[in-house]
Amino acid sequence: MRTTLYQWSRRNSLAVVATILLIAGGILSFVVGARAHDDTWKTVGGIVLGSGLTVIVGTLTGREAVHQQYVKEANLRRKTDSYGPLHEEMKALREALDTAHAGRAPYPRRIAVDPTATLPSMDIMDTLDRDDPCLRAWSDFKGNYHADDFSPAAHAILDRAQDAARRYNAAVDAAVNATVAALKPHIEAAIEGIVASSTYQHAREELVRRRAEPPPAGVFYPPDRSWVAWLADDLLRPGESIDSLADTLARSWATFWPTPAAEMPTVGWLLAGQPDRATSSIEATFRNVISASDPPPSGWVAGIIAAVMADVATVAAFQDARAVFNRLHADVRQGEHALERGLQIIRDRYEGGAPLV
Repeated sequence: MRTTLYQWSRRNSLAVVATILLIAGGILSFVVGARAHDDTWKTVGGIVLGSGLTVIVGTLTGREAVHQQYVKEANLRRKTDSYGPLHEEMKALREALDTAHAGRAPYPRRIAVDPTATLPSMDIMDTLDRDDPCLRAWSDFKGNYHADDFSPAAHAILDRAQDAARRYNAAVDAAVNATVAALKPHIEAAIEGIVASSTYQHAREELVRRRAEPPPAGVFYPPDRSWVAWLADDLLRPGESIDSLADTLARSWATFWPTPAAEMPTVGWLLAGQPDRATSSIEATFRNVISASDPPPSGWVAGIIAAVMADVATVAAFQDARAVFNRLHADVRQGEHALERGLQIIRDRYEGGAPLV
């Protein structure tokens, strides 16, 4: 009250002088009336004194009401322009992390942190039809006038979440590289096992014969669309070998299938501790993307993924990715809760409180 009165007096010096004179006149009239035992002077003094005090109280009350209206409008704007959009984004990210943490979805391949690039990217991963969880709004807000809508404590919380998202992206990249390295030898051994089989040898000989002996006129050889025939056809290509095919499959399973481009969730499922779901996603890709009508033999992909899961369980890159995921999960929850508190205060103070229904 003392501060408010001081601010009012500084901004309204003429009104202060007039009010002081009014109050002084009221006091003087009351004193004169009291000494002269004149009720008229006392009444006039009381009226003048009351008027002076009314001026002060009314002015202070009016200014406080205007100030509170400004506060209301500013906070409603912050809700619409800053707190609401950022809370919506962080809530969606937290829900995605919750689902992955529970093993119901793969770990996200990446968190979109920086504003969308305006120039075309040369990274094939950026050309895919992606639906990455985002934490872009804070990058925009803290670089413009919206930064003033947040307290220093909120800046620190949101910066931690953003930094954790960037560290997570780097950690998952390292986990992808570790998975490629683990996949290749197991895929290579599995291919060698098929190549050594009589079924493969027969399919290869048939492909060689058909290529060397064109069918007679009017005769059409139906293509062999089995998995073994697909493998034999691939290995018969110039420059292809078991080593190069194993390397191609390892990179495709861990990153994306190149033709047509389709991102693979293999690493995300392995990080989530769900090797069966990783196996299912790879087998589904063979069925839907590769022209062969038959997927690999039952258990072929599962055996590879089981061996890889055992290998990467102790790899530092996988352990780091999971640790960074947990840190990101906690930081995002903290940021979401801070925004929720602010939004709830705005609702309770300026929007009629909790909904009735």
